[in-house]
Amino acid sequence: TLENSFKLKGEFKFFSQNKTLNSFLKQAKTKNPLFLKEAEELMLRDINIKLEKAGRFPDLSIGGFFSREIDKKTIGLGISFPLPLWNNNSAQISRAVSLRKKAKLEKKAYENELIESLKRLYRENKILIREKKLYQQLLKQTEKTFYLSELLYKQAKIGLFSFLDSNKEYLNTKDKYYQILYKLAVTSAKLEEISGVELK
Repeated sequence: TLENSFKLKGEFKFFSQNKTLNSFLKQAKTKNPLFLKEAEELMLRDINIKLEKAGRFPDLSIGGFFSREIDKKTIGLGISFPLPLWNNNSAQISRAVSLRKKAKLEKKAYENELIESLKRLYRENKILIREKKLYQQLLKQTEKTFYLSELLYKQAKIGLFSFLDSNKEYLNTKDKYYQILYKLAVTSAKLEEISGVELK
């Protein structure tokens, strides 16, 4: 258990309003590790197709030879290659092309999922930023009302119920405000994780 004197301090971090959706999308395509993995897989499939197509041609090897006898010298050049001379390699090429199509579809599917996630989080972030501004103003107003009602109650100018109502309204507004701050910090952190754009 924690001691009564235990205190936890922290700071909420958010994205500023000048960040556009396009900036998140652009950054995600260069920073998101899963998207980069899909892009790398597609690139490897492209290379594999080129290698399989290159395999249609035989591997030629060239060598020279020299021999000396009493009455003559012999110099020659030899070329060797595997048979059959032309290997169509169509099965391997078709398989490589099929794997590339699959990798391309997977990359596109993840890209669409990434875009939709960023759009959703960006919308949530914008809404929460507006709510944060609204509740900042409400919190200031309810705080002033609460302190004023406290003063009036001490001077016996208002009743207990009026004072308690203003206190309740102030605490509810404060609670809602910090809930918004928490949600905003969470969506900002998720945006950072998916897009790779660091919180400043």
